[in-house]
Amino acid sequence: MKILVVNNKIDEGEELVNKIDEAGYSVLSVFKEDELIKLFKKYDIAVVIINKNKNIYNILDVCSKASFEKTSYVYKIIISENTDKTDRISCYKNGGDQFLPYPFDFLELQILIDIGLRISKFKKKIDDKTEKPGENIEEEKSQDRKQAGADSIEVNDFAVFKISIDNKIIPELILIKSFRNFMKKKLSEKDLLFEEFLYGEKIITNVIKIQLQVAAKRKIGKKFGKFLINKGYTNPEQVQKALEQQASEYKNTSSCSKISKILINSGIIEKKDYNLLFTEFSKIYINKSGKLLQDIEPKEADESHRPKKEDKNKIESDALLHNETEEKSDTTKQKNVSGKKISIVISKDKLEAKIEVPDDLSKPLTMEDIKNIINRNNLLQGVIDDSVILNFIENYNNENSSLIVAKGFLPVLGKDAHIEYFFDADYKKAGKELDDGSIDYKDRGLIPHVKKGDILAKKHYIKPAKPGSDIFGNIIEVTPVKDAKLLAKAGAAITSDNQVIATIDGKPGLTIGGAVIVSSEYIINGDVDYNTGNINFDGDIIVKGKINNGFSVKGNNLKVVEIFGADIDITGDLLVSGGIINSKIKNEGTVKSKFLKSSNIKSFGDITVLKEVIESKVRTSGRFICKTGKIISSFISAKAGVYTKDIGTEISKPCKIAVGKDDQAKKMTDKLMFNISVQKESLNTHNKEYEANIKIYNDNEAEIAKHAHIQDRSQIQKTQIQKKLDTLKNRKTANNDFFANADNLIKTLDKSAENSKNTLALLFNKQDDLEKKNSEKKNIILKLTEDILSLTEEKNTILKWMEQEKGNPEIKITGEIFPKTAILGTNSSLIIENKLKKITIKEVFSEETDWQMVIKK
Repeated sequence: MKILVVNNKIDEGEELVNKIDEAGYSVLSVFKEDELIKLFKKYDIAVVIINKNKNIYNILDVCSKASFEKTSYVYKIIISENTDKTDRISCYKNGGDQFLPYPFDFLELQILIDIGLRISKFKKKIDDKTEKPGENIEEEKSQDRKQAGADSIEVNDFAVFKISIDNKIIPELILIKSFRNFMKKKLSEKDLLFEEFLYGEKIITNVIKIQLQVAAKRKIGKKFGKFLINKGYTNPEQVQKALEQQASEYKNTSSCSKISKILINSGIIEKKDYNLLFTEFSKIYINKSGKLLQDIEPKEADESHRPKKEDKNKIESDALLHNETEEKSDTTKQKNVSGKKISIVISKDKLEAKIEVPDDLSKPLTMEDIKNIINRNNLLQGVIDDSVILNFIENYNNENSSLIVAKGFLPVLGKDAHIEYFFDADYKKAGKELDDGSIDYKDRGLIPHVKKGDILAKKHYIKPAKPGSDIFGNIIEVTPVKDAKLLAKAGAAITSDNQVIATIDGKPGLTIGGAVIVSSEYIINGDVDYNTGNINFDGDIIVKGKINNGFSVKGNNLKVVEIFGADIDITGDLLVSGGIINSKIKNEGTVKSKFLKSSNIKSFGDITVLKEVIESKVRTSGRFICKTGKIISSFISAKAGVYTKDIGTEISKPCKIAVGKDDQAKKMTDKLMFNISVQKESLNTHNKEYEANIKIYNDNEAEIAKHAHIQDRSQIQKTQIQKKLDTLKNRKTANNDFFANADNLIKTLDKSAENSKNTLALLFNKQDDLEKKNSEKKNIILKLTEDILSLTEEKNTILKWMEQEKGNPEIKITGEIFPKTAILGTNSSLIIENKLKKITIKEVFSEETDWQMVIKK
């Protein structure tokens, strides 16, 4: 039984398939709708998961038909970004069994898969994939390959066939006939190998059988190794090392392991990746390793082709121990039969095939001749029309004797989405450091300024990539494109046409998470104290005095004379003309101050201190610079390196200096991930409440319909009775009892209608309340979804920034560093034993010593 995942987003699709596979299910994936039917015919599929696919209803229809043909139920789970009631109802109406809104909890999906397996009368089986001692790695393959049947050529069989052809071990006529008989026998014996069949039919000896097995392993191993290199799973050196181990095993034992087993045992590829990789490789290998059986024209049986005793051992030297010679010509030419006949030329890149007609062709050229060549060579892409062939047949001559019969096409590269900013986000920061160590606030550099309504940024959309195809119909993959998301915070907003505009006058900028902001200025002509209270302003803040003990300031850029015992949380730069004492600082820009004492700073930009740092903790994703001062009894962590005059003193506690690490950025991404998980949990709760409200709403609608029907029926019955009464009144023999009964019935109907009317009024009021609640709940869900997307984008932006901003594990000391100072790198550490002067400490790597901290003078 199989789980089939149908995707339309390759990167997300692969992640989902991997998670399902890791959970222990046997899973397949497909990206094209037209491949579904083939998979249904080939495998026992119990559950289909349609992941955000536009063609949901077409796929559901294919699943339903496949289910009917197999007389077993296929359980269908839809994962969709659309959460509308109409989409959910349409899903169920068209044959879906479960509707899962995105984003979803994987545990919930796993439960639905188990339900599907039970309904489909299958029992979930999770294979223990641990390799048993002495067991061949190929025996661990899933039943996928066995279920493929004998009508497809397997890699091992095809390799043995090719080796036998190339080395003329068996005459071609006998070999081809044997292979066809082997394929028929494989219908009943699915595990039968071609070399075992040849040995059983006494076509080869046991010695040749063993040599063929080894040569096949070697041939497949080289191709598989090259395939893994192209996929990025390994490198040429690792593959060559595995091949050398293979050859060494053969030399010592006359047998060898498969290269896949060697690579798995070496930890180069994982077992869980192997099956998918080898399945994909098998298709490519058989397609590109030559023509299929029907393409090879048999020659007359010739006993001279049977190898001599010394020729048999040539398999070992030519096909096993030496590298196979690759084709170096630009084209491959295959002739139909001996003598001057029509030939076909296929370009090396498999993008063009043409036939060449000799001038002395033995018989008249026909449409059938050319069509046979096209069919025999399995040409599928860009095959010419019959009208072109007819025109060529009528007009070919010595000057015009070749015809292009098939053409592939190269992939079209796509273009990533990107954000264009209409302001300089890297302008020179305000505050210039003078020679005497003071900061000149008047020298602001070139700071941009925008007006309300100005366009600040614009999104340029994805240009989709298109895969290519060779003449055999093999897809030529292309790198998928990436999307980008606009983000805006204080002072900026996103418009409906995906632009960011300023909502206030001020200075534009970017947060570390990639959000556009606009800052206005708030000037305090004195201290931040009880007269001002705590400051929380979405813009730049200028304090012309100091920030006093116990007060907090939040904003964008902050300029202040001194900070004493305060809590600062800003998104921009911090410029302090005096010092920072006993304070907590958190910012995304740079920090400049004369001195630090007993403070805790977390920053993303460079931190510059002019004099000393005493008993403080500093973490930054940038550089820490204290070129004219000292670091005393402090912890400094700076991803981009530390540059200072002195570290430590004779009597102070030792310092700890960490370089190359990005503690601050990691903590911020961890916090974002926590917030995302909280928001997702809240979204899940609101989704459940919304679904419960929808059920109540639908039940209420049914009650409205019921009572409206009662009113309608009462009115119809009343009208019918009244008509009958009017008729009887004109008759001389009137039935008084009937009149009395009719009168009572009319009163009963009136009462029923009145009760329904009153009930309807209550139901309609309830419906209005439910609609209001559902609307509010839906707005909450949309807001939570948008918040999750924004937080995820912010997290991804920071991770990308962390990757781009390379660390520099270097400490440069122009003065002295004292003993017991601890130096921490990303991979090594060092304790300073003696007082040193004017040195540079850097983390380096070498083959002999691995990572270590090196001191250079």
